[in-house]
Amino acid sequence: MAKKLARLIRLDVVPWRGRWKVKRGATRIGMDRTQHGAISWAQAVAWRLLVADARGVTIRIHRPDGRVREERTYPRSADPKRSKG
Repeated sequence: MAKKLARLIRLDVVPWRGRWKVKRGATRIGMDRTQHGAISWAQAVAWRLLVADARGVTIRIHRPDGRVREERTYPRSADPKRSKG
C-alpha cells in the first residue's frame, strides 16, 4: 500500500506595491519593507503552523519580477521531492 502524503500548507513571499507581502492563498498574513524581513516573518509563521498542525509548511520566495526564486519546506522530511536547494 502506498503511503499517502499529507498536503503541505503553502506560504508565499511576493512583491506588492514596493513592499514584500507574506500570504497564504489569497489571505495576507504579514508585510515588510524588505524581502529579508518578509522571509523572517514567513519562517516564524511556518514554525507556529507546524506546532498547531504537523502536516508541514512550504515557503515560496518570489523575485521582484514575480518568478519563484526559492522554495523551503519545514520540516525537511516533508519535502515531496529531492531537488537542489
